[in-house]
Amino acid sequence: MWRAPAGVGRRRPENGNLAIGIEVALGPRMTQADSWLRAAQKRGQHIGYGELGDTELIATLIRSGARATALQVAGRVLDDVGDLPQLSEVGLGRLQDIKGVTARAAERLVVAAELARRIRLRRAAPRAQFVTPARVAEWMSPRIGALVEEQLWVLALDGRNRLRGMRCVARGGAHGLSVTAREILRVALSEGASAFIVVHNHPSGDHLPSREDVWMTGQLREAADVVGVPLLDHVIVTADGRHSSLYELGDLVRSEPGLKASAANAPPDREVLSLPFEANGPHGPPSCCHESPGP
Repeated sequence: MWRAPAGVGRRRPENGNLAIGIEVALGPRMTQADSWLRAAQKRGQHIGYGELGDTELIATLIRSGARATALQVAGRVLDDVGDLPQLSEVGLGRLQDIKGVTARAAERLVVAAELARRIRLRRAAPRAQFVTPARVAEWMSPRIGALVEEQLWVLALDGRNRLRGMRCVARGGAHGLSVTAREILRVALSEGASAFIVVHNHPSGDHLPSREDVWMTGQLREAADVVGVPLLDHVIVTADGRHSSLYELGDLVRSEPGLKASAANAPPDREVLSLPFEANGPHGPPSCCHESPGP
């Protein structure tokens, strides 16, 4: 079996572009097809993958085929699916039925098509913008208000309070869930948030925050200020459409202005007493987002 000489192996791309995530094993027995594939990769890296044709792009994802060159297999893929838009509608099984398409190549094609579909959808749809707690509740109530278990979600926002990303951080039972400030902030930071909002539901139907909700929000707000990604609000939603905002109730003090409270629910000008934080200690509950059992 031929072995690559020292220093020759799988070469990683110089930048993080998705389309450049192609690694090709090179060696002295490199075929003409391998040479073409490497040339196409270099062209994409230096002048942009937009300059490559459809067949070339598919070939760079396929990389190599069984007893055929990547370019030949890419041509078969296009002949089978018809055109690029149809690629997003083709499943793994059909792609693997095409001669020369390996299971891993089929997976790469499906993933690339799914990413393209999501990009297209997100560009076409305007991003939600949250300027009031009522707007947050309107957005989240249909999603989690009627659930029989508690869920806590993070809404990551850009500098204009537009939704950048959202993710469920924790799931619990009917009367509570456990989550740490670190887990919440990890999600906010990974989504590139300039600020964020926390939302969770109360399956019991009581829209008011519990003592644990207030305590957790205070600890999270302090931690968020330390990392420079402010917590704008903590909103609680229920199945009947009611909601509460810890900002409007005066239980959230922020260093920067965020959501606009309604005149009727504007928080008073006072500082909120923050309990000292000790994980699982005597000054704070070991879990958060806990509500008293309903009748």
